[in-house]
Amino acid sequence: MSEMFSVQPEALRTAAVGARAVSDDLDPPNEDMLNATRAAQLGMPGFASAVNLAGIAQSWRDQIQYVAVNYTQVAAVLDANAAEYERVDRERAAALQMSGSGPTASTPAG
Repeated sequence: MSEMFSVQPEALRTAAVGARAVSDDLDPPNEDMLNATRAAQLGMPGFASAVNLAGIAQSWRDQIQYVAVNYTQVAAVLDANAAEYERVDRERAAALQMSGSGPTASTPAG
């Protein structure tokens, strides 16, 4: 026996919107952290810690960018999958209607 599943394209699109929102929301905290790091560096001129903070800030920026890009890519895939499921559903519905077994087929009198 085969298992059945149902895909709701609108749910995929809703998830895509959420993934994009997460990606967008990562930027303000990233900027806040970078501004705080710059302020700390300015407060420690000549100290090795100031140089180390620059490296930490760069690592942070790279990681946040990586995560944001991945959320954006996930959103794109979710949108593409929703569109593909809808396309396949339309094609199958049209094929069923052309074969006479779709929902508009008339039942012969018995």
